[in-house]
Amino acid sequence: MIPSITIALALLQWRPQYYALVLIGTVGVICLYAVVFMQAIIWGYLPVDDGYTFVSFSQWLPLVYALIFIFLKKRQAVVASSCIYGSFLISILINSYQERSLPAIEQKLPYLLHVVMSHPIYLAVFVAVSTLQMSFATAKLKAETADFDYLTNLANRRVATRVLEAALDAQKVGQQVCVGVVLVDVDHFKSINDQYGHGVGDRVLMQVAQLLKEDLADNDLAARWGGEEFLILLLSVSSSVEVAQRAEELRTCLAAYNHPNVGQVTASLGIASTTGGETTETLIARADAALYRAKQQGRNRVCGAEVSSTQLI
Repeated sequence: MIPSITIALALLQWRPQYYALVLIGTVGVICLYAVVFMQAIIWGYLPVDDGYTFVSFSQWLPLVYALIFIFLKKRQAVVASSCIYGSFLISILINSYQERSLPAIEQKLPYLLHVVMSHPIYLAVFVAVSTLQMSFATAKLKAETADFDYLTNLANRRVATRVLEAALDAQKVGQQVCVGVVLVDVDHFKSINDQYGHGVGDRVLMQVAQLLKEDLADNDLAARWGGEEFLILLLSVSSSVEVAQRAEELRTCLAAYNHPNVGQVTASLGIASTTGGETTETLIARADAALYRAKQQGRNRVCGAEVSSTQLI
C-alpha cells in the first residue's frame, strides 16, 4: 500500500492534471488491500493468533466505507459498499458452515459476528450523513441562486431592495452620506425580440448586464429589476452631481457597444438620490418617474427626479 501511495505522489508531481484519477486510484488500492486482507483472515490464509488482532482490524475496516462515501457519489458509494459487505457476509456464512464441526473455541464465527452485525450500522450512518450533506448542499445552492437572476447572473429585485433598505437605514445613523438610484430601461427591447427572436433578446440582456456590472465601483450594486429594466444602486457617491455623472457614463457605455446581429442598443435612465429621510418606495418611485420622462423625451438619455428638501435629484 505504501508503494502505491508513493507512486501516486510521484505521478501528481509529474502530471498534476491527473489528480482525480490518481486520487480515485489510490483510494481503490487502499480499499482493495483492506478487502483482500479481511478475506484472507476469514479463509484462514492469515492465521489469527488471538481475537484482539481480528477485532482490532475489523474496527478499522469501516474507514474503507468512509473513503468510498467521501470520494464517490452517493449511489455509487452505496453500491460499492454493499458489494464489499456482501462479499464479507457470503464468505463468513460459507466459512462458518465449513467450520461447524470444529470446537467452538476454534471457530472464527464469534469474531466474524462483529463484522456481520456492526457493519450494516456503519453503512446506515454513512448513508444518512451523505444524504444530509446532499440536503445541505441543495439548500445552500437554492439559497444562493434565489438571490440572483438566472439569465443575467445579477442580483435580483429582492436583493436590490434589501441592500437599498440597509443603505437608507445607514443614512439614519450617519454611516451613509448619499444613496443614488438609477433605473435603466433598454430602449425598443420588444422590437428586438420581435425582429431577431427571444434568444437574441436574451443575449442582449446578458451583455447589457455585463456592461453595467463592469462599470460599477465595488460598493455599488447592479440588479435586474424586471424584464428589460435594471436597477443600479450607487452607494459610493457623495453628491447628486456624481450620481448624474455616473448615470451618463453608464448610458454612454451601453450606447457605444455593438451587439452581434443587432448593432447599437441604447437605454433610458431615470435617477434619484437622497441624503436621508426617504423610504425605499418613494426613492424608487421618483427614479421610475424620471425614467418615464426620459422615454417620453426621446429615449437614450438620463433624466433626474423631482427634488424636495431631503432629496438631491
